[in-house]
Amino acid sequence: GRDLLPYLPESGKIINKRTTNWTIVPAPTAPWAQAVYPELDADEALDRLWEAVSRICRLDTDDPKAAWTARVEARFRRKASPAPMIADAMPNGYSNTADPNAVAQAVLGKSTWAVLALTCHMELFTLVHYRQSIEPDESLSELYKDVFLFHWREESQHAILDELEWRRVDAQLSPAERDAALEDLIALVGAVDGILQAQSVADVDYFCQCVPRALTVDERGVLEAETLAAYRWQYIVSGLRSARFAKILGELLSPAQMERVGEALAPLIAAV
Repeated sequence: GRDLLPYLPESGKIINKRTTNWTIVPAPTAPWAQAVYPELDADEALDRLWEAVSRICRLDTDDPKAAWTARVEARFRRKASPAPMIADAMPNGYSNTADPNAVAQAVLGKSTWAVLALTCHMELFTLVHYRQSIEPDESLSELYKDVFLFHWREESQHAILDELEWRRVDAQLSPAERDAALEDLIALVGAVDGILQAQSVADVDYFCQCVPRALTVDERGVLEAETLAAYRWQYIVSGLRSARFAKILGELLSPAQMERVGEALAPLIAAV
């Protein structure tokens, strides 16, 4: 057949400029099937791989689109509120204040632009945490640090994909739509802060139950303030101050819109 190599550079430019929509679909082949199921004969292995791919792609459900939507919602539940997993491993008395289903509905009820912005922000603050608190700590086990290093590498890839998709969606918005999307993002950040405020109080309550003595009113007040400040830094401010996040926002938003971001988030940042 025709040699396809000469057009590869051009196809890469088209994809990177996002002038053509594209996707990647897994298509089982005999060599792939034999690699996955070496114990089976060629035909049976190929049939088994088709079954597996169909299941992974939700093609075996009555409504694959609905199944994928449910998967996205579950992803946001885990992203936005990982505390249930923590609570399961904690002794009696620990409580998670956020309802994962309510969080997922609130997030997915906002514009795609705002959701992608929040997702990219979350990926970036994860990278910041590794760089600032784990990588430079020489007292940590190298094996322990490697676990987070490989997680950092994975999250780096996620951040790249999130940014690309965010920029693609942004290119399709009118100025008015971008204004509305920005308000959605500000609302989402405020919602995250509401979760942190409630969870910090609950966590301080739990701590007070566990310590061997009663805390004074002043001690509890300091603990509540410092816990909330730490949560805000970890889950909001460290991402907002990421140079990469600021660069993306600066390239997507107008000076007036950037000023709006600063005004809306200044009280939260100042509280940390």
